[in-house]
Parts: sequence; structure tokens; C-alpha cells
Amino acid sequence: MGLPLAPLAAVCLALSVAGGSEFQTEGRTRNHGHNVCSTWGNFHYKTFDGDIFRFPGLCDYNFASDCRGSYKEFAVHLKRGPGQAEAPAGVESILLTIKDDTIYLTRHLAVLNGAMVSTPHYSSGLLIEKSDAYTKVYSRVGLTLLWNREDALMLELDSKFQNHTCGLCGDYNGLQSYSEFLSDGVLFSPLEFGNMQKINQPDVVCEDPEEEVAVASSSEHRAECERLLSAEAFADCQDLVPLEPYLRACQQDRCQCPGNDTCICSTVAEFSRQCSHAGGRPGNWRTATFCPKTCPGNLVYLESGSPCMDTCSHLEGSSLCEEHRMDGCFCPEGTVYDDIRGSGCVPVSQCHCRLHGHLYTPGQEITNDCEQCVCNAGRWVCKDLPCPGTCTLEGGSHITTFDGKTYTFHGDCYYVLAKGDHNDSYALLGELAPCGSTDKQTCLKTVVLLADKKKNVVVFKSDGSVLLNELQVNLPHVTASFSVFRPSSYHIIVSMASGLRLQVQLAPIMQLFLTLDQASQGQVQGLESSDDFKTASGLVEATGAGFANTWKAQSSCHDKLDWLDDPGSLNIESANYAEHWCSLLKKTETPFGRCHSVVDPAEYYKRCKYDTCNCQNNEDCLCAALSSYARACAAKGVMLWGWRDSVCDKDVGSCPNWQVFLYNLTTCKQTCHSLSEADSHCLEGFAPVDGCGCPDHTFLDEKGRCVPLAKCSCYHRGLYLEAGDVVVRQEERWWVPAWVSGLKKRNEDTWTASNYRNRMANLKPRALSCQTLAAGYVRSFMSDLGKTCQKSVQQL
Repeated sequence: MGLPLAPLAAVCLALSVAGGSEFQTEGRTRNHGHNVCSTWGNFHYKTFDGDIFRFPGLCDYNFASDCRGSYKEFAVHLKRGPGQAEAPAGVESILLTIKDDTIYLTRHLAVLNGAMVSTPHYSSGLLIEKSDAYTKVYSRVGLTLLWNREDALMLELDSKFQNHTCGLCGDYNGLQSYSEFLSDGVLFSPLEFGNMQKINQPDVVCEDPEEEVAVASSSEHRAECERLLSAEAFADCQDLVPLEPYLRACQQDRCQCPGNDTCICSTVAEFSRQCSHAGGRPGNWRTATFCPKTCPGNLVYLESGSPCMDTCSHLEGSSLCEEHRMDGCFCPEGTVYDDIRGSGCVPVSQCHCRLHGHLYTPGQEITNDCEQCVCNAGRWVCKDLPCPGTCTLEGGSHITTFDGKTYTFHGDCYYVLAKGDHNDSYALLGELAPCGSTDKQTCLKTVVLLADKKKNVVVFKSDGSVLLNELQVNLPHVTASFSVFRPSSYHIIVSMASGLRLQVQLAPIMQLFLTLDQASQGQVQGLESSDDFKTASGLVEATGAGFANTWKAQSSCHDKLDWLDDPGSLNIESANYAEHWCSLLKKTETPFGRCHSVVDPAEYYKRCKYDTCNCQNNEDCLCAALSSYARACAAKGVMLWGWRDSVCDKDVGSCPNWQVFLYNLTTCKQTCHSLSEADSHCLEGFAPVDGCGCPDHTFLDEKGRCVPLAKCSCYHRGLYLEAGDVVVRQEERWWVPAWVSGLKKRNEDTWTASNYRNRMANLKPRALSCQTLAAGYVRSFMSDLGKTCQKSVQQL
């Protein structure tokens, strides 16, 4: 049939046809010619019951309708044109009514309920599609219409319409002639029967055709038609399709269209189509000189091919297809259609792969946290890799454990979120507390990290301050057992040598995301460990609240109960607000739609509505819920650029004057501090985050400003040193040079601005995975400068 634009949808729709069990069980090899009515070529018609007649009417006619009563499930009207110079009369237009839908088709247009639609078009129970050869309409009521946009039209109905139709296609009662050409003992000619199906329209005058003088068929024409219809190409058709009616039609064509093969080609093509309907497989009967057909690109024309063509995206399309085979443009044997790049028919081995909107060549590899995949013949072949476990505390109450269990808990205490079960190497506490008008709105207020066997206590507060052993520290802060960075104004990142990694979200509300290396999984306890709600004592709690209460870090706190009410049922205004904005997560046309194939938005949508309705400040909770989905997508490699353009945009324009809002900030962002630290502190394994950060080619200094490289201070043993400062090291005095203003010459061994620049120009920068090229120059220079100064130190 040609390249189908929506083969899978067509198959699914065909399988779901109401009352159409025959469409499902017998497949495409079943003889369903008795379900098919058609018209073709030189005014030929075939009824459902198998009568073939010629009716040269040029008015609007009832092709087939549901005639059971006042309400019709469907009606198909057609109008034929007069044709040109011995060419068959084509079908000019089709008007198809299916229940409350009206479809008007011409050769170039498809109009649904008065509006032009592009194809493929999907609506409730209806599919309209076009291929190189045909226009198709599928309906769930049990109707399939197929038009070659020229002279041939086919209508296939479900058997539930038997004995309930009227029109040129007859009554579908299984009896030839009866009721169509013989009624109550009165015979009707094909012309009389056809004129009775005329659709009379006001202000339209259309004359009925008159009886034609019969033209005798010569034996010469019959011999030619027998040769054509009994050719080797139709060997599979002789016992499936009655030959005689098509022989008569063929002879009429030769008499009506002398000296031209167009009419006779149409009849032979219809015989071939009816053979396919009957379950046969006609061969290629066309030649370069007789009824030739051409196809675009490297497609080839076949009389019998699967309408569900195999493509690079759906390699098994033809094997799953329930439709009968038919004629059209298809890929040659051994190839499939490249619907990914649009490069025509290719061997399967040349199929590319697609992921998140990007194309990958055969053999190309991609790797994420949990698997490594190779593109092979249009398919991803993947193997599992050691996968880190993740858990979250979102919205101040929603907990997802390392083993994927989710529950909601409104606490009021410090709780043990996670702790190592060997040697108490670390423990992580979280403070949950009421933060609204009721105790049912809770927030994460504080996160406490007990590191180095509780020797170091790191406190993260919701205002962004970080305390180490009760003293506020500047970030980044690096120790032997943990590192703390602030990649954006919204997030703090912590990496521990034990394999635990934290991402603390600060705005619009505090949220926590944990990641644990696979080697450490199974060695953690706490609120986030779950294990089917098994407590430290080995007992299994029945509810999330019961389990969470066992992990209180303060015995003085009261136990909390599960709250099962739906916040949306308490305030209809908040519920409407939540539905309007949270539904953005489910809409494919929004930026969130780019991630639907990777992260299911259903759970995030539910949490979003819950939190937005339950929150005193609806917008903050809404934006926190939406940002959780954006973060989950970023963790899977899908960046939702611009999702804040239409919602939660107040922070986008509120960055400090020297910062800009970015969606892909990482721990590897440039700070003046980082220029003095080893590049190993550029942490990997964290999803990019959004927030305010420094523009390209600038660095964040110790005062929170974005400054050019020339204005960066140096960092030494916890101190920030301005240009010109002196440091005493092992009884030697080191001078900090100014990056741009140069050095004052004190003796011939002193670095001058001139030789500093020459030195910089001659150095080759190291390629750093996380650092910019500018940082490469700086670090190379500082390393080389240090070696020189060890030999010759300027004494001041």
C-alpha cells in the first residue's frame, strides 16, 4: 500500500474495532472479500454480496450507509468525475459520516468537521492517514475506507452491519442480486438500481445517465482478458476470486476505451486487490510497457505487500500486522525503511538509533550510571553496570527509599535518614517540622551530617549556611573524608569517601537527594533504607509513619500518625490551582514532555497536586515539585531547558547583577578557590542543577561575586590572599603576584609582568575534564612557578 505513516496506530485501531472479533483472530490471510464493497475504473462497482455491475452516473450517490433506523452509524457518499480522453472516470470526492464526525476527502485535502487536518490524524476512535498510494480512514465502529485518490475506492465493514446497509454497495445480506436487482419479483437494471441511490441536493441539478447501447464483446477481447487474468502472476487467485465477472468488466473496458490500456489496467488491478482480500498473494503482473507504476526513492512497487512496513523504528511491524496484504510501494527484500533519518530503504545493519532526540550511528556506545548500550541495527543492546542507589526527601514529607519504596510522612523531630551499619562511619539526620497553618504541612528545616565516626558535625540549614563543628565555613570545603561544594545558589553538593553523596536543594523549599555507591548498598540503615519497613530491631512496621517513628533521633518527640486525607478535597480553589499548573507535567507540548519517555511524570504529578494543595505558600511547593521532576530528568541525561519560562520564573530574573540563571550547573563550575585546589575536587556523578551562577569566563570569588580571572585572590591554608600579600613558608617569604598589573622589579630574579606574559604564552595547557582552558593556563603556570621558586626565592 505504500509507506504507512502510522502503522502501529492503524493496527491497534483495527484490533479494537467494536464487535470485530473477526478482525483479530484470523489475520490477513482470511478471505474477507464478502466484507468488501468497491468501485474502480470505468464506472465498475462490486457489492458486498459479489454482484459486479457498471453504472456511469456522475451525480452524488449513496455508496453505502447504515440503514437500520433514524440514527445511522455511518454513511459514505461519493461523486465521480467524467474522466478524460478514454481514461477511466475518477472519484472526485468522498463524504464520510461516522456518528457525529464528518470527513470530506478530495485528492489533496482531508477535512474533518469543517476543518482541514494534516495526516496522519488521530481522534477518538478515528484515524485518517495517507501513504504514497492510498488514503485510509479507520473507525472503531467497524469501518475501513481505502481510496487510491484516483479511480479505485474500497469500503470494508464489520459483519455486525450485515443485512443493514443500503446504497450502491447493496444490503450486505450474502445473497447476490436479491434486493438489489430483484425486489418483490421486479427486476432492476444496473442503471435503474444506480439512479435510485442518487443524493438529491437543493439547488443542484444533475441528470441521470441514460441506457447505453450494448456493445458486443468480441472473442478477441475475451481471449486477451483471459490471458491477462489467468497469467502466472494470478496463479494463487484462481480458486479465490470468481473470474467471469472480471472478464466481462475487462471486455467492457476494451470496448469502451479502445486503443488505451488505462481502463483495462484498472480492472486487472481490482482483480489483484480482490485476490489479496481473499487471502491470496498475487504476483507482479505489471511491466515497463503495460500498466507501469513508479515509486519514490528506492522503493519498489509490489502487488502484494504488508501495509505495516518494517522500519528502523519498528522492525517487527509486518510480523505483527493484522491487515491483509495489498499493492503499493515497499522496500526491496532484505531492507527496511529508514524512518529515523528519512534515507529510504536500507539494510537493517545501517539503521541508526535515537535517544532523547539525538541520533546515534551503528556501533556507537553510550553509558549512564547503570548501563552501557551499543547501537546495533536500530536497537540498543545494553548491559548492566554497577548502579548507585538513590533516595529522596521531597516536599518536606515525601520519602523514596534506596529500594524504590515511596511513602508520605509528616514528622516533627530529628530523624535518622541514613547511617552506615559498620563502625558508625557516618550518620545523616534530618529535621522535619510543621511550617504552615497546620501540623500537616511539614518542611525539611535542617540536615546534619555526622562524619568521621561522629568527630565532625556538618550542619546544613535551609537559609544556605553551612556549619562545621558549630563554626560557619565558606564553600567549597574539602577534607580527607568529605567535600562540600555549592554549584548554584539553589544547591549544595556533598561527596563522602564512604560512597554517600548528598544534594541539598535550598530553594524554593529545602529538599534532599542521596546517592549511594553500589558497593555500599545493603550497608545502610535509617528512614531512607526501608527494606519493606523493617526497623533496626528486625520488626516490620505496617505503615510508613510507624516505620519513620522508629528512627527518631530524639526520644522526647511524639510519634506521628499517617495522614490519609486528600488535601485537594479541603479547598476547591487550591485544587483548581494545583490541577492547572501541575498538569504541565503531563502535557507533551511543554518542556516536560521531552522527558516522558525517560521519567514517568505520574508520581510527580500526584505529589505536585498534594503539596500545592497542602502548602500555605502554594507557589513555592508547586515549584519545588516541578523542580524535582526536572532534576530526575537531568539525572537521566535529559535537560529541560527553559521549563521556567512560563512557570516558577520569579527566580530566573532575581539573580545578583553579576550572575545569570543557568540550567546545567555542576560541581565543576569555576571559582577562584578552585584555582588553588587540585582538580580531583571536581566531583562527578551528580546531576546538573539549576540556579544562579557565573557567566562563562568568570569566577566566583570568596565574596560571592563573579569576577574575571585577573581579579581572583589566591587561597592558601584557609586564607584568601590579595595580590601583593606575602606568605611565610618554611622560613621563606612568598610574594603573591598581581595577575594583571604585573610585578615591580626588585632584582634580576624577580618575575616581571613582561616575562610573566611570555611565560604564560609558552606554556601548554593541560586538558581538564571539568575546568576551562583559562584554568588550565593558570594551574600550569602556578605549578611551574612553584618549581622555579623552590630554586630561587625572592627575599623581601
